[in-house]
Amino acid sequence: MSKTDFVTYSPMKIMKLTALLQKHESTKASGLLLSLGDGYLVENNTYYGAVRKKIKTLDFKFSDAPNQDYLAFPMSQLENLLSSKTIYFQNNIEILSQLDQKVPQQISWDHIGGNLKANYVFHESCHAIARSLSTKLGLTKATDQKVKLVVMLLEESFANTCEFMAINDAQDAVHKIFLEANSFFTRFDDRTHLKNLIQEVGHKKVFKFMLYAYLHSNFLNEHYSPNDLNRVMKLTFNHKALKNLSRNAFELSPGFRFNTTELYLRLNGINQNVLDALAFDYLTIVEQNPNLLKLIDELTEIF
Repeated sequence: MSKTDFVTYSPMKIMKLTALLQKHESTKASGLLLSLGDGYLVENNTYYGAVRKKIKTLDFKFSDAPNQDYLAFPMSQLENLLSSKTIYFQNNIEILSQLDQKVPQQISWDHIGGNLKANYVFHESCHAIARSLSTKLGLTKATDQKVKLVVMLLEESFANTCEFMAINDAQDAVHKIFLEANSFFTRFDDRTHLKNLIQEVGHKKVFKFMLYAYLHSNFLNEHYSPNDLNRVMKLTFNHKALKNLSRNAFELSPGFRFNTTELYLRLNGINQNVLDALAFDYLTIVEQNPNLLKLIDELTEIF
């Protein structure tokens, strides 16, 4: 193996930290001053900006002083974040600025991207919005476990869908880097198909379909069966591109999805075997519950 085998070039990899900090500086007033790219995304990303606008109406605050529990295991702290109406992020501007001043124009995103801890304000804000809307509709007080599970997994699916849809606006390296630094997951490779479909039918139709797709995935399905896909298209819209687009929702490894879903259920008081707990026709629950249908509509209308 030659040394050149270790070297790959792309606009994202070679983007200089100096340039990223300059772009952050020029847009920081629109967002969190100490979170790389946050203001840029508020200004330039439809979904990121809409989520920030909505969360501001819900009286949540942002803090760059996360407690030790959050630092150690963020996934375990969701309920505490929602009850305290506080969404944490880490100040990454200070250390990045120090590095850039020490060796200006010498550090590229490839040097730091894989090691910089992302901020999850976008994802956590989506949870907060979904929880607020489901509470307003009385769904968080549901006693039927099946309804409770649909509501819980819709919340996570909304956050997943927002992160996926946000790639539509990521046209250049700066936007992609800032989105990567502020998301749990980014999948830029299918951006063209997503963008083409949005241009054809509008982003709300696509958003609603992908919300159902992520819900199907979070119920630990590996793909859409022809019957389930047809049922979802009746709830959203019909298009030949939807089967391929839906595959994005199933890209996370089955093991990861199983473990995180099981933990999510345990933390919410459901101790039943996860596969047994989810072994019901959730689409029928959605179809027959006007408030669940309304929740999905209201989540879609945020954008």
